[in-house]
Amino acid sequence: MFTLKIKNFKDETYELTHNYERYYVKSITGLTPPSAVINTSVSGSYDGSFYNSSRLEQRNIVITLGLKGKIEENRQRLYSIFPSIEI
Repeated sequence: MFTLKIKNFKDETYELTHNYERYYVKSITGLTPPSAVINTSVSGSYDGSFYNSSRLEQRNIVITLGLKGKIEENRQRLYSIFPSIEI
């Protein structure tokens, strides 16, 4: 079993996994390591290769929650944890 705790910008911590009267976690995706690119070059005068640079791809972690109890109150509480931001 895992524990999922979220901390918002106000330094408030919420536990979403063992809070059965309000929420339940349906699924979590995106926890696998992101793909990486490692750039190297080979020189004719040395054995092996030289490290030039590396880069990690971005990843999204998606948490699917279900609501229980007072649905509207619990939904508003989730908005305080995960504020909606327009980009």
